[in-house]
Amino acid sequence: MRKGDVIVSNIQVEITRDSVCMADDLHDNTKTLHLELHLDSSTTIYDIAKGYLPTVAGRGHSWSCFLNGEMVAVVDGNCIKITTLINEPNFASGSKLYFKYHAATF
Repeated sequence: MRKGDVIVSNIQVEITRDSVCMADDLHDNTKTLHLELHLDSSTTIYDIAKGYLPTVAGRGHSWSCFLNGEMVAVVDGNCIKITTLINEPNFASGSKLYFKYHAATF
């Protein structure tokens, strides 16, 4: 958690992501998390991504973040930068968060 962030509630969400390599396909990447919801939603997304997404070698890859089917953010690289696409994503207990992987293109 970044210094100065305000936690407004604790919720439970289901998260899943695309696989990044063939070996990654062997595992179910779905998890249920009990997490702290921050006043600043980009901090919540950052905390989830940083603790959940795998580190991928190289540069130029990204993840699209969908909350209950709506694209809410883009995570560049290995959580180097997060761009939120809507002001305040509607996080609620029982929400589903999906990270779609975009491999680097050259």
